[in-house]
Amino acid sequence: MSEFTIKGDPSDYYTEHTGEDGITRYSANRQMIRSYAQGLHEHQVALIQSGGDIYTSSLDESDRFNLFISNEPMDAQVEILNTLTQETEAITNRVNDNTAAIYQEAAINEEKAKYTGEIIGAIVLFVIFMLFLFN
Repeated sequence: MSEFTIKGDPSDYYTEHTGEDGITRYSANRQMIRSYAQGLHEHQVALIQSGGDIYTSSLDESDRFNLFISNEPMDAQVEILNTLTQETEAITNRVNDNTAAIYQEAAINEEKAKYTGEIIGAIVLFVIFMLFLFN
């Protein structure tokens, strides 16, 4: 599968503010980073579904993004990467929650099937007992 496309320019991922004290500060553009993180997640899901190597791809994509922002001010890079970590964690938590819900539903269905099997088994035993009793 091809590499994931990083949209925009590195400067689209942060804003620069100069305070009254003359110090330049940087803020991450959460929406842009969230869009990147979600797009990368979707790319990785497709990669897994096609049998690709998610582990190598994750490392490669991380290197590509770091290179993408490497010429930006160090403080801006830190803000971008911190926000990217938060957004990635949010996606991971959502996936974990969905997985837990699927497991819970499967456990409920398994319990229902087990209970149904026990009832059917009891009925079969009852019928066999009655056949032997009246023969």
